[in-house]
Amino acid sequence: MEFTGEPETNALKSSADFRNNSDYLYAIDLINHGYYWECHAYLESLWNEHNRTDDYAILFKAIIKIAAGLLKRDMGQESACATHLERCLELLDQLNYEEFCGIKLMELKVLVSHMLSKPLESRPDLIIKLRL
Repeated sequence: MEFTGEPETNALKSSADFRNNSDYLYAIDLINHGYYWECHAYLESLWNEHNRTDDYAILFKAIIKIAAGLLKRDMGQESACATHLERCLELLDQLNYEEFCGIKLMELKVLVSHMLSKPLESRPDLIIKLRL
């Protein structure tokens, strides 16, 4: 196997399987604690495990966009931050679930929309709550 620098992860088998996927749980912990780049690496690996196409991949990409937006916020890049957060909302709109992989999707959309409504310097951190 070729080393890509990406963490090796396992695909989720069902929405409820998130509870048993330490890589997914770790990625959520990383974003919640401000390790945006590291979160991105784990979620990108999971995204690739799902061939970048299914609903899981869409959710992972949406969270990657949150991580990228928060990283750009911390770098003071208003336009890039907003672009990533807007793209996150577009991706979340593609998912037709109330709750998916432990995340209440409408609650996440509200949090991201709230971030977008604030000036860059006062955009809050975002905590993704998992329903265990």
